[in-house]
Amino acid sequence: MPPNATLRVQLLGRFGLILPDGRRAGPWGRPTARRLVQLISLRPEHRLGREAAADLLFPDLSPAGSANGVAKALSMARAAIGPVGPGGVPALVSDRTSIWIHETVDLRSDLDDLVETLHAALAMSPGTARDAALTRATDAEPTLLPEEPYAGWASEARQELDELRRTALLELARDRSLGHGVADARAVSSAWAAVAARDATSEEAAIGLMRAYAAARERDRALRAYVLCVRALRDELDAGPSAELEQAYAELVARDRGGDVGASADRPLLPRLFGRDRPRAAIRRRLVGTAAGHGAAVLLVGPTGIGKTHLLGSMVEELASAGWVVLSGRSVPDDRRAPYAALRQALAHVVLDGDRRELLVAALGLGGPTPDTAREPSEHDRVRIADELSGLLDDHAAHRPVVLALDDVQWADPALHGLLRRLAARPGARRWSLLLAARSDEPGAPVPALGSAVKVLAVPTLDERATAAAIRAALREDGTRPAASRVAQAVARSRGNPFFAIELARASNGNGQPSAATVPEAIVGLLRQRLEGISPAARTMLAIVALAGGEATFELVLATLSRLGGPSPASPPHLGVDELIGARLVVEEGSRLALVHPLLGDAAGTTVNAIRRSAIHGALADALESLSSDDARLIAAARHRLAAFEATRMTAAARVAAEAGFRAGHRARDIHAPEVALSLFEAALDAYNTIPETARHELSGAACAAWLTVGNIHLDDDDDQGAARAYRQSLSHAMTDSDLARAWSALAGIPYRHGDMAGALAAYRQGLASLSGVDARAHARLESDSAWALSRLGRHAEALEIMQRVAPVLLEAPETHLRCRTKDRLGRAFGATGQPEEGLAWLTDGVTDAMTHGDDRELAILCLHRGGLLGQLGRHDDAEEDLVQAGRIADAAHDRYLRAVIHWNMADLDEARGDLEGALAERAAEIQLLVGIGNDRNLAGAEAHVARLLARLGRRSDARGAAGRAREAAERTGDERLRETVQRALEPVLASGKSLGRAAS
Repeated sequence: MPPNATLRVQLLGRFGLILPDGRRAGPWGRPTARRLVQLISLRPEHRLGREAAADLLFPDLSPAGSANGVAKALSMARAAIGPVGPGGVPALVSDRTSIWIHETVDLRSDLDDLVETLHAALAMSPGTARDAALTRATDAEPTLLPEEPYAGWASEARQELDELRRTALLELARDRSLGHGVADARAVSSAWAAVAARDATSEEAAIGLMRAYAAARERDRALRAYVLCVRALRDELDAGPSAELEQAYAELVARDRGGDVGASADRPLLPRLFGRDRPRAAIRRRLVGTAAGHGAAVLLVGPTGIGKTHLLGSMVEELASAGWVVLSGRSVPDDRRAPYAALRQALAHVVLDGDRRELLVAALGLGGPTPDTAREPSEHDRVRIADELSGLLDDHAAHRPVVLALDDVQWADPALHGLLRRLAARPGARRWSLLLAARSDEPGAPVPALGSAVKVLAVPTLDERATAAAIRAALREDGTRPAASRVAQAVARSRGNPFFAIELARASNGNGQPSAATVPEAIVGLLRQRLEGISPAARTMLAIVALAGGEATFELVLATLSRLGGPSPASPPHLGVDELIGARLVVEEGSRLALVHPLLGDAAGTTVNAIRRSAIHGALADALESLSSDDARLIAAARHRLAAFEATRMTAAARVAAEAGFRAGHRARDIHAPEVALSLFEAALDAYNTIPETARHELSGAACAAWLTVGNIHLDDDDDQGAARAYRQSLSHAMTDSDLARAWSALAGIPYRHGDMAGALAAYRQGLASLSGVDARAHARLESDSAWALSRLGRHAEALEIMQRVAPVLLEAPETHLRCRTKDRLGRAFGATGQPEEGLAWLTDGVTDAMTHGDDRELAILCLHRGGLLGQLGRHDDAEEDLVQAGRIADAAHDRYLRAVIHWNMADLDEARGDLEGALAERAAEIQLLVGIGNDRNLAGAEAHVARLLARLGRRSDARGAAGRAREAAERTGDERLRETVQRALEPVLASGKSLGRAAS
């Protein structure tokens, strides 16, 4: 065994790898080669899994592409480092799963040295020696891999180092605070300042600094340490200060007053409220300084049902439990005619001194006559009322902090709004705060403008978990055990509004199953309240916006309105929009109109009768079709056509709805939106089935094509049974030879994708027997398919003879896919019979045709086959370009079978280039897909190829395992010819490790 060689890695600052002879390794070829070495240097035992390397270095590539990228990075890294040490061993070694540093090579990094130094210092006993060791270890702070600022794996290692440095700084500061090591006041404050500089949210550092500065009589710096920490907690963590930090602050304030305040009077308790930890923390941050004379004003705002009243009540309970004096009131809609009504409610139990506060007493009507609502107080009186109320609050806050909490202030009268504005802007110290709440969507009662001194906090929607918890709690209070489906449906439809969520769950039917169409009466009632007083034009506009949903652009709404007859000249459209915005039903979002909550759209639907709803959907469809012919609008128009039919299910609307749904379903499939396509086809076929049978035959071809596409979507999702059912439906609707040919071709595709070429050939021939013989093109199509199956069975001469016979008919077809498929099969047949240049010409012609007419599916197949042929001709770069393009299309279409065949061809290409590791990675990705599809024929060939590759790499044990799996897959096919072919290919490999050539797939 040769003596160990040592590699030194520089990870702190600029990266470098120092070889045993003192040279720097390189050049690296690609950044990924350098990053691979960095990754291995950071890993425990300097070992890295291939899958982990692929995920970290190539996260945006396909599994095969990323595995190939790792193989290339490894090859370049080996070239950059070269053999090392007296024995000249490779520094990097690998197998099928991992990459690691050779056992005879020592890898040492400056990061390892620093980590060991920090751990050694932390292990020492407190004292002068540890102080010096910790100081030396934390003095310099070089950045770990600064050239990789955004790499997640580098960030993780960087955070671990930062945490270790933080621990060292914290221990140093703690030691000095306890009198160990260098413990003078300057050294103590310097140590805590270093901790705070690294972590501004460290309350321990803030407390240490406050006490150190206070001891040095630097009060301003002590207060600044408190303020900076509270601000960091708020901005970075959305949290408030702890009781310990508030206690330290209270001690600091008390020191200046010459007293001892003990426990903070405004220390909050923490009652639980679903999903409201963040807003509660935000409120606490604003009110936390009240007991120390820093009173604040907070206004909670949010739409109806968002939970602001519940949040306000919870905070009031919390403050009361913490010893605050709480003065609570609430406005109602009639308060606009009753000055100071909510304030009168809040102060009802407070004893007012009439001599000192005569204007306030008179204004509130407490202890005297009811205030004169007709008399407007003068500006001088308003100032005096504010002074008197402020004095009253000061008196009550002499011993305990005070909060004046008023809900629904949007309904309060202007006089109270003005009074609150004055109180919030009150200068000087005060031990009282204002906690207010207002609806943000109340028609005719906007959120009051209370001045910049009031902090406005928007109450957010609940997340899904909190919404579900609130629903379950409410239903349990009702004595109901909520079903999971009932909760999930309410969560999804409520969009985080707790009132809507609970009402939706309560409106579900009694067996616990959600009723998707149900809109609770409480929500419909809210809509009806807001509809009161708005014009008929505004109601029509609301229905259009509600039924248009996310497509409600200004342009579409106006175009639809004109098709419905439009408003009268005396009532232009913008007035209807103004009314809806004023009623808090609609908001403007850029160039669109949107309902303030999606549920209001459902509720609005209940206020429009079925005939009117059908008419609006029809007008929306007409408008969409007139505005644009792009895919999104075509699909949207079809959905409205189908909705127009569904509203009344009148036979007269069925045909146009079915036709629109069929067209849009095919477009959705073409743009790789299979779920949308399925929903459109389902609705369109439903409309088609309502057409009288005598008239239905005119759309039978469209129905047949729809069922075929539905089957293709199921097949893409590996649902063979669903695909077969759909294809049989297409057969039942096939009225022509052309439709029969398409349906039989699709049915044969199911055994084909599992490698059962004989089964596919039998289906093609059964289809040929079913044709009437009238349509030559349909006959030629199925013959072409059977030729392809013959080609896959190795009967290439027969396949070429058939293709040359049927090509003249198919090349004249108007359908792009028929022409392209014919050119593809001619190209493959010529290539397989020793005429590669002729084959390449046909494939290239097919690629041009597919690209010209935008047929992605055929383009992918043509690129795949042309890439394979180019690889055989030694044009490796051109071949890779074709295969990568085919892979992009297969990935977008979620076509696993096509993707597997692309991996197969990429493996052949990598092997031809001499990249055996890359070939193994491609075959591994292919095998994973083939197992999922259940294609044992291709699986047998793939495993046999893996065995040959492993044998060439000298990995005898792994090769034997792959050979065993190849034989098992071949056995499962029941194909004796395939079993013999695989066995012949494997025996020499297992006997001597020599390649006999690739097993037939």
